[in-house]
Amino acid sequence: MVSHYSELQGAFGREALYRPKRYRAKDLLSPLANPRLRVGESDYPLVDISTNGAALLLASDGEAGWSAGDELDAGLVVHGHELQRLRARVVRWEPSARGLRVGLSLTNGFIDLDAVRRLDAHKHLDHQLATGPLARGALVPAEFRAAVSEAVHLVQYYRRCLEPHEAEARARGEEAVRELAQKTHSGLGSIYAELRERASEAALGFLGDAKVMQAAKLYTETVLTPLLLSSPMIERAYRKPLGYPGDYQVMLYYYANEFEGGSAFAKVFHKLFVEHPLSAGVCTRKDYVVGWMERELARVRATSKEVDFAVTSLGCGPAKEVSDFADTRSPWEGRIRWRLIDQEERTLQVAYEGAQRSLASCGSQGSIECLNLAFGQLLKNPALLERGGAQHFIYSTGLFDYLPVRTAQQLIAALYSCLAPGGRMLIGSAKGPNRYFFCPEFVLDWSLIYRSRDEMLALTQGLPPDAHVEVELEPGGAYWFLQIRKGLAA
Repeated sequence: MVSHYSELQGAFGREALYRPKRYRAKDLLSPLANPRLRVGESDYPLVDISTNGAALLLASDGEAGWSAGDELDAGLVVHGHELQRLRARVVRWEPSARGLRVGLSLTNGFIDLDAVRRLDAHKHLDHQLATGPLARGALVPAEFRAAVSEAVHLVQYYRRCLEPHEAEARARGEEAVRELAQKTHSGLGSIYAELRERASEAALGFLGDAKVMQAAKLYTETVLTPLLLSSPMIERAYRKPLGYPGDYQVMLYYYANEFEGGSAFAKVFHKLFVEHPLSAGVCTRKDYVVGWMERELARVRATSKEVDFAVTSLGCGPAKEVSDFADTRSPWEGRIRWRLIDQEERTLQVAYEGAQRSLASCGSQGSIECLNLAFGQLLKNPALLERGGAQHFIYSTGLFDYLPVRTAQQLIAALYSCLAPGGRMLIGSAKGPNRYFFCPEFVLDWSLIYRSRDEMLALTQGLPPDAHVEVELEPGGAYWFLQIRKGLAA
C-alpha cells in the first residue's frame, strides 16, 4: 500500500539532524587507491571520509604541529593524483591502535565522493587489464594452488553428479530434493574436511606475507567462491549486505543447521559450511554461555532474593543465548535484566523480538534493553556502559575475533569496571592455530584474529589485582573463553 506524502515520518531528536554518511577509506576504495591527505609537503593516510570531512592518521602526537581549531589547506590524493583541494579545520584528535587519528571538517565546499569512486574504479580496471591474471597468480604458492584446484574439481564434480537427478527430485517435491542433498552430503563431509585442512596447512607458510595473501585470496575468490554462491550461508557471508560477514542471518543459519538453498547442490554446500568447526562452535559456545548464566544467577540468588540479576551481552547478534535461557531454564527466582548491545539496528530488532517471544511464554520475570552502539563509541565514552548499574554477568562471544590486542585490552578494562563485586565476565575469541581457517579467510573473505591461550591471557593485562582470570575452551573446541571474575569488596 502506498502512503500519502503527508503520512511519511522523518526522524526525531538527535537523529533529525542530518549528517553525511562517513565511510572507512578501505571500504570505499580499492587497496590500490592508497588514499592520502596532502598537507604541505607531507602525505598522511586517509582513515575515513564523507562529503563534509575526513580523518587522517598521524604516527604520533605532535608530528604535524597542528592544534584543534587550526585551518589547513589539503589535497585529496587518490592513485597518486591530487583529485581535489580542500580547506578544513582540525576538530578532534583521537588515539587509535595505529597512531593518532585527526578529524577534519570542511570549512567550504564538499568532497565529491562519486568522483572519487569513479576515478578509483577506472584506475583499478586499468591496472587489472594491464597486469592480467598471470602476474598476480604467479605469487600463489604451488601447494596452495593445487589444493584450491582440487577443491574446484570436487565442487564441479558434485554439481555435475547432481544435475541429472535435480529435475526428477524437484518434480516429486522439496522433500525429495532434500533427500538427494542429504544422500550426497553423507559421503562428502569427510572428503571436503580433509581438503579444507590441506588448504589451510598450505596457507600457513605465507600468512605473514601481505602480497601473497592478497594474491591467494584473489585466486580463491576467482576460481572457487563463485561456484558456491547459490548456497545461502556462503552467499550471505561473502556478499556482506550489512557490511560484515557474520551478521545475524548467518548466525541464524548456524543455529538452524539445515539443508537450505534452491537446489540439492546449494543445500549440500550450505550444510557443509554451517557444520564447519567455527560455525558449529557458534552453537556450542552459545550453550556454554547459557550454562554460565545459570550458574551466575544461582550465585547471586544464594546471597540475595530481591536484587535483579543484571546481564550484558556485547556484540549480541541474534542473542540466542537469551531466548534459549528463557526456553530451557524457566522458572527462575526474581527478575533478570538483559542488556543487549550491538552496532546494527536490524540485528537488535531480531534479538529483541526473539528474546521477548521466549520471555512471554516462559512464565518468569525478565526484561530486555537494547543499545545500538558500536564498540568504538564505548571506548570513547565508557560511561555508556554504566547505564543500568553494576552487572552480575557480562559476555561477548564474537566481537573480540576482530579487535587488535590494545583495543581488546581497553574494552575488557571498560567492561570490568561495570562488573559488580563477585561478578563474572566471559570473553570469547577464535582458537589458533587451527587447520580449518581456509574456508572463512579465503573462500568467504572473512578474516578473524585467531589467538593462542597465552594471547588470550595477554588481553587481560592492565586489569586490577582483584581480577581472577582463567582461560577455557568451549565444548566445541573452536573458541577460547576468558573467564574473568571480579573480587569481592573488602
